[in-house]
Amino acid sequence: RCLEDRAYKQGLGMAVECRRLDMVRTFITKGDDVAGMLEYSQGNVMSLIASKTFRERVLQVLIEIYKTTADVNYSALCQCYFILNEPSSVAQVLKDLLERKDGQGRLLAYQIGFDVVDNENQHFCNALLASSL
Repeated sequence: RCLEDRAYKQGLGMAVECRRLDMVRTFITKGDDVAGMLEYSQGNVMSLIASKTFRERVLQVLIEIYKTTADVNYSALCQCYFILNEPSSVAQVLKDLLERKDGQGRLLAYQIGFDVVDNENQHFCNALLASSL
């Protein structure tokens, strides 16, 4: 019913409550504002889902969606990787951004690097620096 009424945020909340990852994906991707729904979802995932296991599964779904969007929010994608403690994935994103021919990729990589340091997780930073990429 939420899909018919285009009440995507309400439907997303119900999908999370019912732990239906397929419907979480559907409510995020079916609307006109996928980027907005991703941002909304990511904020709510961290504050509303108590189960660490389920929260990580939802973050994996968000990562899959981020990767398929036309205009990827690399900062938000790396934040998901940070929460999931995947420094090698962040390293790959940074490497890809640095290899882009436009100056925006390099600037974005620097900003993400600053954001990672601001998170104050020394273990993650060391693992990121030790990445073989």
